Amino acid sequence: MRKHRTSKILCTILILSLTLVFPISSQAYNIMRTDNGSLVYGLRNSSITFQSWNGLTQETRWAIDYASRQWNNRTGQTKLFHSATQHGEANKLPTHDNRNLITKMSLTGTRFADFLMVTGPVFKLYGSKYQICEVDIVINSDFPWRNNGSTAGYDVQNVMTHELGHMLGLDHTDVAWATMIEGTNKGDTWKRTLEQDDLNGFNAIY
Repeated sequence: MRKHRTSKILCTILILSLTLVFPISSQAYNIMRTDNGSLVYGLRNSSITFQSWNGLTQETRWAIDYASRQWNNRTGQTKLFHSATQHGEANKLPTHDNRNLITKMSLTGTRFADFLMVTGPVFKLYGSKYQICEVDIVINSDFPWRNNGSTAGYDVQNVMTHELGHMLGLDHTDVAWATMIEGTNKGDTWKRTLEQDDLNGFNAIY
């Protein structure tokens, strides 16, 4: 898939790529696993705080905030905190720097050029369990973005709700109309809200 693909997970741990995904059971949702098949047990800490780029419009920051609240409100667990502090580091792919940043940049010339957003979780082994200690998200500025469901672009809140599911440790599902299914089109807003499969995946992790 090309323009309607929502994301590419760039999973790194100490420079190693960990991108393979396997289902943990007969359920439709998928939970992240390392390339050797080890389950990733969600966030290392009880929650994750992320900062958005200071070059984003206020409307876009609101859309990101609404996306995080959807996960917090529907699951009954406040895992995602959108910091009021903004960062100024644009033009950077996900990097292991102990910060959780949302940026916006052109992905032309990279292997992610055809993707709307790139989510890069960092896994580390704590004791006997792999857990997520850091996540960055890049919005691909080569595509048109809107905040009102206009068919002139891709809806930020729609795609970001999906990407934040990756931040929490979920991967793509095969269930139609679930937020974590791969793919979207201009003007789509139906991924703004979670479906039962998304909640089942979250509950399997937490």
